Amino acid sequence: MKNLKILLLVVSFALITGCSALKIDNIEFVESPSNEKPPILGKWEINELLFRYDNTIDNEDENIGKQCFFHKDAILLLDDYTDKPKYRIKTVDLREYLLYRYKLTTEDLGIDNQEVKIITIVKDENYFAEFIKLNDEEMIYYLDDAFYKLDIINNEVSLEEIERLIEIEKAVQMPIASSEPDEFSSGILLGIKTQKLDEESKVLYWNYETIWINMQNKQLSGVYKVDDLLVPRKNGFWKIKQNRVYASESIYDKIEANPIVSKDYAKTETAYDIMSADEKYLVATSKEKKLPSILKNILFVGNDYISVENIDIERDDRKTLQVYAIDNLSEEKPIKLSDLVGENGTILFSDGARNINIEQEFALNEENFGLVRRNGYWTLKGRVNYKENEEEFYSDFSIKALPPKNMVSYDDLAIPFEIIKLNIPNVVDAFSSPNKDFMVIVTQNEIVIYLIDGDDINRIPIASIPMEDEFTIIMSEWATGRYPNIWQKILIEQGASELEVKKY
Repeated sequence: MKNLKILLLVVSFALITGCSALKIDNIEFVESPSNEKPPILGKWEINELLFRYDNTIDNEDENIGKQCFFHKDAILLLDDYTDKPKYRIKTVDLREYLLYRYKLTTEDLGIDNQEVKIITIVKDENYFAEFIKLNDEEMIYYLDDAFYKLDIINNEVSLEEIERLIEIEKAVQMPIASSEPDEFSSGILLGIKTQKLDEESKVLYWNYETIWINMQNKQLSGVYKVDDLLVPRKNGFWKIKQNRVYASESIYDKIEANPIVSKDYAKTETAYDIMSADEKYLVATSKEKKLPSILKNILFVGNDYISVENIDIERDDRKTLQVYAIDNLSEEKPIKLSDLVGENGTILFSDGARNINIEQEFALNEENFGLVRRNGYWTLKGRVNYKENEEEFYSDFSIKALPPKNMVSYDDLAIPFEIIKLNIPNVVDAFSSPNKDFMVIVTQNEIVIYLIDGDDINRIPIASIPMEDEFTIIMSEWATGRYPNIWQKILIEQGASELEVKKY
């Protein structure tokens, strides 16, 4: 079935045996012993289309009324089948699962929130299908960008019946003629952060760079690196850089964002314009007795917003999260969650904080939130700060909302992260092109480029970029069509150097 593998989910721990269970990202994974019956058995019928991403398609669907057959030794799903199924189970909160896997709510599907079983079927250690089991008589099946409701017809079906239907399906399937490969043009800007220690002051600092990967017709066309963070915005490229200021016995990180200007414009700059960021800041604060000692660790950069962790050295390294608008970055005025996700932001923040299990008292601050990567996606997290025995501590929690489009413009994976992890166990992060032509896989010590072949990742990479230091991705911006070559030209103009890559 051509799009089964785009189903955003899969259990990546296929080798766990017995009645074992473990916690991964607050989700419980369980594999039943082989002598127990599978979690899905019998004959089921597709009776309702619950939701389709493309609402321009007529709701009358050819899959309605078709049947699916489940046996411990064989499965037939419409025109797809396997005679060696393996079942995996995980228990999840349905609302959170739909939000992070499909970017939907339970209201979109017209069902109530509840705890459900996610049943994943594996064929030859590869993903085959997955179902949301609401109860013993109802399931939800994601297929071809649509969600279908299945109802049970019969609790049992014989292996002979399924094998007979599979043989019929084999006979009617015709080979599909191969087509000429499409032409693709895709590129990605990756913001890279490396953490280091200032040996003199014994204080952490961070280096920021931008790596550019350009793919033309599934061929690597250029890999470049430039200092600082180059961010594409509606009004052109901007440069974001961080400067550490030492003044009045203080250490302070100042983040600046400025548009890239032409050389001709630079000739008209004033003496103040050409001062360094450190000099400007010292001029502005020269009359102050002492600057606050606050370090800034950038967690995320987008077209219009930046997420930062502030480390207050004078308050026992108290760590708080803040989000700023890039246009008003110099004001350092943090944004509330509700400013981004709407008036429900206050409720979402409070709901997330209720999951924190600490005895100490803490105050809620809706500005104390940020963005982080989790399983191949940008996610929102909140934070509460508290004291214990006069020491500073904090606790983070998930916010059950998606980053809005004006914060994260493109954040989809052509292949689910769990499937990637099955094939590339050391994956840390992943990014896939909007054209679905290539994917960037991040490990602890390199950035690896893979081609996407249909709904699969090609097992052999085309190139890798070795990284000398431990690093984190804090920005991902995609260009398609005619823009990759334009962006590459801009990076070269900004002094980007071409990187040597390892080719396979």
